Amino acid sequence: MDFDEFIKSQQQSKEETASPEKAKEQVQFFNDRLKDLYKVVTNALKLYINDGSVKISEHTQELKEDELFGCKEYRYNAQETIIQIGKSAVNLTPIGINIIGAGGRVDMDGPRGKATILLARPGGPQIHTAIYSEGQTPLEPPAPTPKEELVWQFMVRLPRLHYIEVNEETFKDTLMQVING
Repeated sequence: MDFDEFIKSQQQSKEETASPEKAKEQVQFFNDRLKDLYKVVTNALKLYINDGSVKISEHTQELKEDELFGCKEYRYNAQETIIQIGKSAVNLTPIGINIIGAGGRVDMDGPRGKATILLARPGGPQIHTAIYSEGQTPLEPPAPTPKEELVWQFMVRLPRLHYIEVNEETFKDTLMQVING
């Protein structure tokens, strides 16, 4: 086999492993979970939205994954939510699906702070690593968390890294933090 044949064979194997259907399915799952997150936000702020002191708007943004199920530079749309409270604006910006140990990420940016929201198994992302010497038999990796069990969680870095499930109360607490510092 010469180098030209080698390059062609590598391109063919890459194309055979690409699955646009699975990528589209994963994007749909992510967008459905975004809707769930935004329902929590709307419910937490419902009273203030109704009296006009809080305004919520949504904008479609295009995201790009370097690779999603073998599809290179996969582009898709997701909703960004903007919360306006007086002069302060807080953006809930989807970052993407390909997040190590998680099924998605949303950044919550306010005038005086930022919070990271991950779609992960309860208790936070699970990452399995192992190092083997030559001749050792690899252990079976843990079973992946089923999609249905993934929940939105705030990633809290201090005093130690931990995760707090997103609900109406934790959302309101975090909203105050990213606005007031």
